[in-house]
Parts: sequence; C-alpha cells; structure tokens
Amino acid sequence: MAFPIKLTSTLLQDAKPKPKSDEWEYLNSIARNTDRLLNLMNDLLDLSSIESDSFLQKEALSTKDITSRILKQLQSPIEKRNQKVHVQCETESVLADGHRLEQVLVNLIGNANKYTPKGGEIFVRWVSEPTGTLLEISD
Repeated sequence: MAFPIKLTSTLLQDAKPKPKSDEWEYLNSIARNTDRLLNLMNDLLDLSSIESDSFLQKEALSTKDITSRILKQLQSPIEKRNQKVHVQCETESVLADGHRLEQVLVNLIGNANKYTPKGGEIFVRWVSEPTGTLLEISD
C-alpha cells in the first residue's frame, strides 16, 4: 500500500492550490486502483513461479513441530474463544514446502477458529495414505 500513497503524494506535491475534496476522491480512486493492479501483478508472478520448477522448496518436515508452531501463532484467538484443539499425528513427517504448508495451516486452522462456536473443539489430524499424507482439519 506504500506505492499508492507515494503516488498520491507525488501528484499533490506541486499542486497549487490544494486539491478540493472531489479531487481528493479522484486521487484516492487512482491509489486504490493502483493497489489492485499491483495485487494482480503479484498474483500473475505467483502463477508464473508455480509453473516453474523452483517454486516449491520441498523438505522433510515434522508434522508435530509445524502444527505446534502454527498453534502457538493462533493461541490468542483460540483462547479468546475458549476452544480446545486436538492434534493427532499418525505420520511423523511430510515432504513439503515449509512456507507454503504454514500458509495452508494458518488459513485452515484460522478458519476453523473463526467458524467454530465458542467453547467448541478443533481437530487437526495427519494421516498416512497409500498416495501420501492427508491433512484433516475439522471442527
């Protein structure tokens, strides 16, 4: 969001007299649309890197460790809603990109926290299957 603010301030730097309120609205619209375009460009760059071989940096990760790390990050909202989280790791490790796996866990457990009633329970389960490791999150 820093770029649109710079854009707005650059447009206003030499403005004399100062812009009127409708001009501010126009400049803010430019800033918002610039932000949207930057987000679209970043999405396109992500898609491009996904298609390349170097996108995922796979390594053996402990299912217990990565789950514990994410639960520590989300501890405060889970405690605020008085929820209990049950973790079951039937498989010790998974071959995955740590950064991407953390994103997935934060998103899924965060959603479970958000949509599970206060005092409810969330279940995180890592299961070995013939085709690989399955991550189950339920509430």
